[in-house]
Amino acid sequence: MLLAVQLEHSPEEGTQEGVSKFDTRISIRPRRSTRRAAGTRGVLAKLKPAETTEQDKNVKEDLDILLKAFDLQFREEDFDLQHEVPFLNASEIVFRGLRGLLDDQVAADRRPAALVRLRKYAVPKPAISRSPSC
Repeated sequence: MLLAVQLEHSPEEGTQEGVSKFDTRISIRPRRSTRRAAGTRGVLAKLKPAETTEQDKNVKEDLDILLKAFDLQFREEDFDLQHEVPFLNASEIVFRGLRGLLDDQVAADRRPAALVRLRKYAVPKPAISRSPSC
């Protein structure tokens, strides 16, 4: 469930993992990190009750590790957001997103999705209207 949330909000990673349904999707979207965090918290809320009811000590230990790891991740993300200088390395995202589809190890029938993804990355921005200067 957690992997599904992660890949839904980082589809380029899904492509690299070989999941073709993500091939034409892109991660550059508004409020992506907020939506990903909400999805992750929803999954964790489903797993939290299992921590107290689980009988198998190994599974219980795994759940405890998982919940602590995501608690730490959320605290790190909160810290990062409070100290973040807004920046998006778009060229890296585009490069990785296309490389994952054009790699020689990827089946040839998946490569046309690179063009779909490239067009989504390159959606034209509205023109900036300028008032005539005097």
